[in-house]
Amino acid sequence: MKLKRRRALEVTSKIKTFINNVTATPPENIEDSLKSFFWVFDKRDFHHWADLFNHFDTYFEKYIKPRKDLQLEDNSLESDPPFPREAVLHILRVIRIILENCTNKHLYNAYEVPFFTIILPQFISELLNVI
Repeated sequence: MKLKRRRALEVTSKIKTFINNVTATPPENIEDSLKSFFWVFDKRDFHHWADLFNHFDTYFEKYIKPRKDLQLEDNSLESDPPFPREAVLHILRVIRIILENCTNKHLYNAYEVPFFTIILPQFISELLNVI
């Protein structure tokens, strides 16, 4: 689910810098740019983070969606690369922190993001610790 900004919003330089840092990081190392994330911003409009959430969607589209080991209907014996466990956990942690600190967070409907239903069974115990 790609997010669209409803209106032109002035995104603070701190938020822009963080988003640019994450999006400039090679996808296979995305967790490196997310590990130390904590909330240092004022309460913000969810749309300020749209570019970051779209980047996460692109990551899930490329690295999670095509995995044969997560598709129950596929009995393929093809081997997938190791699951990017750390990256996914850090992405989910950052999503949670941002949503906790944004106004109008209701605009982000995780149920419309098919990757969450795919990865949940893989992470149930770890997700409980992150949440």
